[in-house]
Amino acid sequence: MTDETDISNMLERPPSPTRAQRSTAVEELGRLWDTGISSGPAIDGETAFTRIRQKLDAKIAERGTGPTRPALSRRLWAPDNAF
Repeated sequence: MTDETDISNMLERPPSPTRAQRSTAVEELGRLWDTGISSGPAIDGETAFTRIRQKLDAKIAERGTGPTRPALSRRLWAPDNAF
């Protein structure tokens, strides 16, 4: 059984970041933002995943079909696949 001090210690907030950590995080966020903007216009997620799936399916077809590859490909890319 835990006492009240153990529970209050678990509920304490983590320490606030230092100014240096905050500054580094802001710089990194800015760098990531600039990288995203310079990469071009946004693409719809479904369109991007469809294009990736088509490329992977083409590579699998180039290698030839083994006994498990087509079934694996269908299982991974099935729209009703829930994780």
